[in-house]
Amino acid sequence: MNWRKHVGLLFGFMVTIGLVFLISHNDAEAADKPILIKWSESDSQNSPRCRTQKWWADEFEKRTGNRVKIQIYWSGSLAKTKDQFDAAKSGLADMATNPGSVWHPEIWPIFQLFELLFVDDHKDWYAHMKAFKEMYETTSEVKNELDRSGAKLLFNLVGHPGMFGSLHPLVTLQDFKGKKIRGIGDVAVWVGSLGAATVSMPSYEIYEAMKKGTCEVTQFYIYQSIPAKYCELVKYVNLTGFTWINCSTWMNLKTWNSLPPDIQKIATDLWDDVIKQMAAIMDKDWNDSITALRDKYGVKIIEPTPENYNAWANSAKFVQDNWVKKMGAMNVDGNKLIANYLKLYNKHKRPQFK
Repeated sequence: MNWRKHVGLLFGFMVTIGLVFLISHNDAEAADKPILIKWSESDSQNSPRCRTQKWWADEFEKRTGNRVKIQIYWSGSLAKTKDQFDAAKSGLADMATNPGSVWHPEIWPIFQLFELLFVDDHKDWYAHMKAFKEMYETTSEVKNELDRSGAKLLFNLVGHPGMFGSLHPLVTLQDFKGKKIRGIGDVAVWVGSLGAATVSMPSYEIYEAMKKGTCEVTQFYIYQSIPAKYCELVKYVNLTGFTWINCSTWMNLKTWNSLPPDIQKIATDLWDDVIKQMAAIMDKDWNDSITALRDKYGVKIIEPTPENYNAWANSAKFVQDNWVKKMGAMNVDGNKLIANYLKLYNKHKRPQFK
């Protein structure tokens, strides 16, 4: 009996040791395995903005010592344009880039400030990105609204300002009348007030619409003109900038809260660096794209005169006034927010844009 008892105890001890070793081995493997983060993006990986976001992903991985692995799902393969923010909030994706606050005015009424028509001169994308970041950090109305969104804001980027590419010249206010113009949000409201027939569609439908003639003028961005092949269709580009489209990148709160504090800090510290990266890419792309549009594709580039610019801006003033009234109904001083933004925008504006 004693012999059998000792054998049984020995066997039990060996099984216990084996289980401890197995669990420890699995824990070690899990510790060595990087944290996988799925990032949803509606644009193609070759666009200037997405090249910047790829830089952020690579830099984030590097700074974490490869403890994090970012897997980006390009071209709306995980979620469509309007669904990007919801993808991050719901957990369908760990991260997602929302291409414009205009898609969710009900979530971000104050955020619309940064896309107001003619809110600044729309010349320096770097100044806009820096002003946005500083307002988020220092202005309670902006910060509180964004922090209550249900996801963690990591950074916000803009490319070139919104402007019009068209099949016919678009210079005076009279030129808008009767034109079939693709615009979203306040842009559609504005051009509609000028007698245009507005059409709404996501950016990936613009090419076919212009090819078929169901759209004659489109709100677009210089950095899109070559990759999206608008250069093959538009005959004129008016360089009057009238809006910014803020592409904000968000992380699911559960994913964010699961990250170690040092990795969270790495993510937040990257915001200023990604702004510099985006600005450098956009600076070069502006010059390259304008040259290609004009010299390779024969597109007529229309430089705005002060008279025509002021006429456009004055005709859109009612849209800004409507936003200020909405802010007043929320007990928010919209005019003060605009003034604060302009002060920061002008502070960060680079010498070549002054």
